Amino acid sequence: MLETINQPDINKAPQDLINQLINLYHQGNYEQALKQGTKLLQQYPQAPSVHNIIGTVYSMLGQPEASVHHLRKALKLQPQNPYSNHNLGAVLNDLEQYQEAQKLLERAIQIKPDYAEAHNNLGNLFQKQQQHEKASEYYTKAININPQHYDAYNNLGNSQRNLGNYSEAFKNWITILNKDHGNLNANINLATLYFELGYYDFGIDITNKALNFNPGDLKLLGLLAKGFATIGRHQDAIAILRKIICSFPTSVETLLDLIKLSSFNADIDCRSLYAKFCREMDKLNTIQTPEKEPVEVPMVAFTGFGRSGSLFLHSLIDGHPDVSTLPGYFFKGWFGNGVWKILAPDMTKPEWKKLLAENICNHFEPQFNAKSKKNVIGKPNGNTDWLAKNLGFTTMGPNHSKTLQLDQELFKNHFLQLLQPYKHIDQKTCFELIHKAFDLAYRGNDQQTSVSNNKPIFYHIHNPNIYEKAHFLYHYPKAKVLTIIRHPIQMLESWLLSLLQKANQRKIHQIDYPLLLSIKGRIINTFLFLHNPLNTMPETRGVKLEDIKRNPKKTLPAIANWIGVEDHPALYKCEFLNLQHSRPSANFDNIMGFDNRSIEVPLGRFFNEKEIQILETLFWPFMKTYHYTDMSKQQFQKNMKLIRPWLEEPFQFEEDAYNKICKEDGSLKYANNYKILQQHLINAWETLHNTGTYNHIIPPLQIK
Repeated sequence: MLETINQPDINKAPQDLINQLINLYHQGNYEQALKQGTKLLQQYPQAPSVHNIIGTVYSMLGQPEASVHHLRKALKLQPQNPYSNHNLGAVLNDLEQYQEAQKLLERAIQIKPDYAEAHNNLGNLFQKQQQHEKASEYYTKAININPQHYDAYNNLGNSQRNLGNYSEAFKNWITILNKDHGNLNANINLATLYFELGYYDFGIDITNKALNFNPGDLKLLGLLAKGFATIGRHQDAIAILRKIICSFPTSVETLLDLIKLSSFNADIDCRSLYAKFCREMDKLNTIQTPEKEPVEVPMVAFTGFGRSGSLFLHSLIDGHPDVSTLPGYFFKGWFGNGVWKILAPDMTKPEWKKLLAENICNHFEPQFNAKSKKNVIGKPNGNTDWLAKNLGFTTMGPNHSKTLQLDQELFKNHFLQLLQPYKHIDQKTCFELIHKAFDLAYRGNDQQTSVSNNKPIFYHIHNPNIYEKAHFLYHYPKAKVLTIIRHPIQMLESWLLSLLQKANQRKIHQIDYPLLLSIKGRIINTFLFLHNPLNTMPETRGVKLEDIKRNPKKTLPAIANWIGVEDHPALYKCEFLNLQHSRPSANFDNIMGFDNRSIEVPLGRFFNEKEIQILETLFWPFMKTYHYTDMSKQQFQKNMKLIRPWLEEPFQFEEDAYNKICKEDGSLKYANNYKILQQHLINAWETLHNTGTYNHIIPPLQIK
């Protein structure tokens, strides 16, 4: 929270007018506060309190650059004002400018040691950088200063949750709820943790009770809908989402949640919902019309089906001279919710272009320097200690001894040159210029070739969430989408075994509770993928990993032709920026390029025979489409009847895990997460029983 406490001004505005602004701010009447504050500044342009209040108002209105402008002015006028130091630090933290934000927050504490909110926001800064222990220290200091600081209790609970100290997390939220039963954030955090830990009934119960105190609250209703969707109660989730839409017809998140579930209810028109989403995006994209009509850049998005070798195929495309692409999937989150607000500078400032270039290199540093252990916007692999290493960019070359390191100044220089004609820029144009600047800086393309030729962009949007994919398609409605496919059961076994190997590295030798939930989640998400309507909205094709590895001379020219480029020798080299690439494998040592070992392993490394029969039946329409099975339709229908009672039973890995875990933790008997996988499998069975197929199977690329 930002502070609007008044301090003596150098050029003091009348106290009663300052108090009016503060009252308007606390009442949430931000537009009126901004109007009156702007008027007041005309009379008292050097009044730091007015700049401070206007800065906080702009922050609440989602205009961070304007907020920073006024807060810097307030700080310049009163450098020793702890509140101005704090407010600017808090806003810069939201913009992920951590280094300056930390200095400002620390200075606020130095000036005012008992400043609880500054300690709290310094905790937020460390929390965002995944330094959870340090974050906990500052939240605890804030609570010690102010035992009624509920935000600090909430934040401390979240940091303890991130450290895996779930009981400590619960204690903090219960402390709040004992004093304030309807506290919104505490209820949301508590319910969310219950959902994360698989105690779905408890999470739903908490959310319903919180709604008694906060009737109609959008966040609580959305959380309840997601809770029902998580456990496979799709109709209950849809009913709540429709209720939200009635009250909040412009809720983008709700529109997307309904699109996700549209396959489970024939009455939902996903294309109509997507059109509404696009109209809401039109309202948000208020950038001025460019000076000249932009040239439409051919766009190919690239996604993977679970663990299917997407980096392998991307490395083949990377060296093609007629394709523009960025190595890896560091820019996966570019179209995420709120990302452009973080990156875009105030374009009224003369130095905005330089600031934009620096923001890009700062927030996506691992793209340019694989030695950087920073994560990137969108967290493509979740919370990870070293993203670039996980993707194989620290072990490149024939001896795995090279690390991808690029001169950022080269990129910035070319990017700034490309920006010269622009008085302003939007998210889409910036994305395209990043690709052009990258080509100019690192691929040896001359200025004229890279800029004048309208090369297709190959964008690796790795496992996008629904907002990222929908927002991307909003900007590129004519985009083609290529998905790499793999035998679904073999893919799942490889994916799940990689989870087990990582667990063994953490000295977890049997399936523990969090690992169990992760395994179930990956199986469930594989089936939900087949229900996703965004699969089939654009022009989409699937290509089999097996075809690429076994028959590259037919498959790769077909991919190139579909992208719109010629066959080229670079397509047969597994390289990024001319450096040999192989991603570290959890299951095979030194597997590289067109090595077939990963696609020749037999089934049964994770699932037993009965479970394989269940999965073969439920995946049948997909496997038939991609020629992974010879099972006839008649046999499929027989198998459907055979497996239906089996779906009520746990899989063997679940049974083994529960037998072990329940002996160690008796409270697990109260969890109902054992039902979740079965319910989603039953939902898949019912879809096949009613329609015979999944409506959003990606059509395969035709290979002659």
